[in-house]
Amino acid sequence: MRGYLPTYDLSNPMFWIMESGPNKGKPTRFPLSGDPVNDPGGIQGDVDGAGNNVGPGSRRFAGTLGPFRLAPDQSKDIVVAVSGGIGSNNRTAIIELKEINDILRTVYDKNPSQMTFTPPSPALKATPIGNTLVLNWGWNQQRLREIEEFRLGALRFEGYNVYQLPSSQAKVSDPRAVKIATIDVKDGVVTVNAWRYISEVGRRLIVPLFTGPDSGLQRHLIIRKDYLHNQPLYLGSTYYFAVTAYEYNEEYPEAPGYESQPTIVSVTMQGAKPGERYTTDLNNTLEVQSNMNSDIVCKVIVIDPRATTGHDYQIFFSRDSDSTSVNYGQWGWNLKDETNGKIVLSNQQLHVFNDHFEPQDEITADGLALYVQRPEKRIKAIVEIANGNGPLPESQWDDAGAPFHGNNVWRDMSATSDAVRFSLTAYSPNNWWNMKMDSVLSAPTSDDFELRFTQRGGVFLWWDDPGNQWAQVPFEIWDVGYGTYKDTTDDVRCITGGFSGGQTPGVFDFLIEDVCYMGKASDVIDVRKPLNEKGSYAAFASDVQSGRFTMDWWSNSQAVLSNLIICETDGNPTLLEAGTVVRFITTKGPKEDLKFWFKAPEHIENNLELAKKDVEKINVFPNPFYAEAQLGPNGFVRHVTFNHLPKHAIIRIFDLGGHQVCKLEKDDASQFFSWDLRNSKGNPVGSGLYVVHVEMPELGKTKNLKLMVVMGE
Repeated sequence: MRGYLPTYDLSNPMFWIMESGPNKGKPTRFPLSGDPVNDPGGIQGDVDGAGNNVGPGSRRFAGTLGPFRLAPDQSKDIVVAVSGGIGSNNRTAIIELKEINDILRTVYDKNPSQMTFTPPSPALKATPIGNTLVLNWGWNQQRLREIEEFRLGALRFEGYNVYQLPSSQAKVSDPRAVKIATIDVKDGVVTVNAWRYISEVGRRLIVPLFTGPDSGLQRHLIIRKDYLHNQPLYLGSTYYFAVTAYEYNEEYPEAPGYESQPTIVSVTMQGAKPGERYTTDLNNTLEVQSNMNSDIVCKVIVIDPRATTGHDYQIFFSRDSDSTSVNYGQWGWNLKDETNGKIVLSNQQLHVFNDHFEPQDEITADGLALYVQRPEKRIKAIVEIANGNGPLPESQWDDAGAPFHGNNVWRDMSATSDAVRFSLTAYSPNNWWNMKMDSVLSAPTSDDFELRFTQRGGVFLWWDDPGNQWAQVPFEIWDVGYGTYKDTTDDVRCITGGFSGGQTPGVFDFLIEDVCYMGKASDVIDVRKPLNEKGSYAAFASDVQSGRFTMDWWSNSQAVLSNLIICETDGNPTLLEAGTVVRFITTKGPKEDLKFWFKAPEHIENNLELAKKDVEKINVFPNPFYAEAQLGPNGFVRHVTFNHLPKHAIIRIFDLGGHQVCKLEKDDASQFFSWDLRNSKGNPVGSGLYVVHVEMPELGKTKNLKLMVVMGE
């Protein structure tokens, strides 16, 4: 906007037009009402010279709003939007401008905070390893949180875009740029759309901006080719890559402006530096060990052999301090460097995998990509492990129960040696075919449970029936710990109760119709695990048997199994014989004392003896040099490059007559050094054969090379 806002009376909103031509700089005042009856002088939409208000001319518009009555120390936010449109001609540009304004107004009316669209830019590192390049934007945890935890109204972070650019000054919108990959959050959002003016059809359409695989976040990418020219990455050549973050608007998906400013890196391809060695390969998977058998998957992959430490690491788990649930949904994982005692990563999110582990949402640290994921919360198996004859022999195991040393009884027949054949399922009078094993797991833990039929039995309360009926039943249910079947010290007896199915509360019998086998089933069994002494089985039994029914144990325990029924399968609806044990085996998630360990590969650098040996690798390219200067940015910049140099090197170039053409000195971390083919006076050298003497004082070594130069006219 040009001109100014005149300091006139703000008691009424006014519109001011800054005139050009003979009245240049003189403000003309118009009321904003535009009411032809009550305010015939108001602006009525013909300010561009088409009506009677103002003649034709170049306009500079200024508006005033008010009045604003402010108390001392009070503030007022004023929001200004500057928008524009680009079309195929002046009319379509106006059409686009109006539609953009409509979008901005809609977004602003819904939530003014959504007007900020751009997320922070990723922190990008590029590591060349021979003819392969590793792009890593996951190394800065603070920046990751700023980007990936970004929330602004309905705006949220959705993913990353990776580009190769033709130069360090190029934009990602450059027609020569190539989008290599789109990596996005696994959330069901595959395509992010936006309104764009399409000149071919002469109007705006909703078109896709970004399309991702919806496979989860990855924070590094291995580049193996030059995407601009569809050829390998060459040692000594420089390439340009960029990474951006983009957003998604859940309430207004077509709102514009989703992508961050690109983070651009320039990288020259090179192998190991002099005196440097890698003890592992890129993308090598490290061996990870644990102190427990769990279903947590920890996968560690080398993504930067130059950044690995050779240290020992530990992965451990922690839960929010205010979480009292037996559920493990609030768990996070941590990475500790045991060699120096430092916590490298803390409170990282545990992602869930289903039946098949698929690495997703990696975290990078110290040259490694880490995937730590927990299993879906469910029961893996319900197996009979013993009957009245003792532990079930292997000959009685079926295919589904064999991995768990028993016979599957979830909607399947029990062992043939049982005095009473039975099956287990969930109570569901309708649509039994939709039932899943997980339907009996209301608040799963990582612990396993056992249904034990014993001589002494225990107290059972029909808490879902009226009347507070209870009885002594011939079974007990125990939490047997995190797969620690032989260790009985961590076993905890659970509370049992349930529902009669509308039959006979107070009598545990087989009167429920079993829709699975069309026979009879037992009362419904629900199980609660104690959270403390007030919720223990002893407190429950004492309360029930005394008839007080304070129910204090209810709020001090939590449901773990529900809707379980025992189904008779041989026409004998009776309870099972003493000695029968059915084990509920759950997926093994995180636990305070669950640990994983791995050792990172060692990175050997600045080894003096190795550096002396690497002197033999010093070379110069292109050799011969031809006039085309094919490695230069254009035909006027000519140079050759020396490679595999140590940090400090003195380079002397002689002609065949023994005269020193020039002296060059390098003292930096790069292994490369370029000569612009000019002598010590700054003049281009002539065509011919040259001798190069490389002196490395710190290594006490020298190297001689021959270089052929063919200069153009």
